[in-house]
Amino acid sequence: MKKKFLALFLTTVMVLTLAGCNGKQNDSKSEETTVRNEALQNAIDAAQTVLDKEETPFDEETTAKLEAAISAAVDASGADDCSALIQTITEAQTAYEDSILSLKQITAPTDDFVMERLKQVDTIIDMAPVTEERDPNGKLNKQGGYIGCIYFRDEQVDWEEEYIEGDVLDAGCHGGGAVEIFGNVEDAQERDEYLGMLDGLFADSHYVYGTLVIRTSSELSAAKQQELTDKIVQAFTYVEH
Repeated sequence: MKKKFLALFLTTVMVLTLAGCNGKQNDSKSEETTVRNEALQNAIDAAQTVLDKEETPFDEETTAKLEAAISAAVDASGADDCSALIQTITEAQTAYEDSILSLKQITAPTDDFVMERLKQVDTIIDMAPVTEERDPNGKLNKQGGYIGCIYFRDEQVDWEEEYIEGDVLDAGCHGGGAVEIFGNVEDAQERDEYLGMLDGLFADSHYVYGTLVIRTSSELSAAKQQELTDKIVQAFTYVEH
């Protein structure tokens, strides 16, 4: 009888001990899940705060991607593992914020900024800003005109073969291209529309990015014009951290 009682007692103790251990494990797991979900909610809140400012990014797709990341995280609230969701939101938020900075960089930048970034384009070998004394188009600081303009020489244009003489300003857009800086988007678009009316006479390329009109020489093939434009845009919109 004593042996049966002892066996029953030991069995009861073991059951209670195991139950206590499982309870502690469950509590620990619950706490960890709570912490992870709080971290996820913090990431969601931070990203939503950035979106609520309604700033315009250079690449609109970054807005959609951040909104999608937030939506996916909200739908998955309560999940055991939130690390992948947090990483996706963080990366999408960084891309969105960088894109906002990119647009600011090409919105009425200084001559110095434009020239510094043009130096990063491997085929551009010389450049010069216009002044009121030397301005091929005579539009500097005029109403509706540009507030700055940088002409540049591109090594892909053979000046000797094209009989181009003088310096970068003498050559104008013909020698490589130009970046015209406007105070607002409307003036940049009007300038681009005007250049578009001359497309039948000249084969220069011209595109609006931010408040810039980026032009490349008619002496370049269409493919090289596009490639050069892309390199310039990439240099201008790159965000340094």
